[in-house]
Amino acid sequence: MTCPETQLFLYDLVLMKLIDDGDNTNAKEFGDFIFARLSNVNLRTLDHLGAKAIYLIAVANEKMGELAQIRATMFDLHKTACLRKDLIGQATVTNIILRSYLSQNLYEQARQFIVKTSFPQNASNTQTSRYLYYLGRIKSVQLEYSESHAMLV
Repeated sequence: MTCPETQLFLYDLVLMKLIDDGDNTNAKEFGDFIFARLSNVNLRTLDHLGAKAIYLIAVANEKMGELAQIRATMFDLHKTACLRKDLIGQATVTNIILRSYLSQNLYEQARQFIVKTSFPQNASNTQTSRYLYYLGRIKSVQLEYSESHAMLV
């Protein structure tokens, strides 16, 4: 019997391979399978692998043009990550939500989301960079150029 960490690691690798091969339909279906398996497990050791899986699921949905349809699910995941104090999950899901808003040019909703939530200060450099990039885009559309420049630099 394999441990959940090993299973999730292998699931992440398979999902990554499906996305890289351009097999978007199977990647989305496999992502849904992973999400169902992930929602049944509550282990702190799965935080990093779970965040990677959620990111890959979002990429698979984005390639299918269905990123906006999973936004409600991402809000639930964000709430769960905040309650569990899962900083990597919270940062990842925050960036996915912002990405979904910006993909549909919903800048005001993205700004409202940023105002009502807080980004974890101990997030990884990649997540922080993505967050600052999205924040810079939002500020530039709202004509706050100096703040936008500060975020993008």
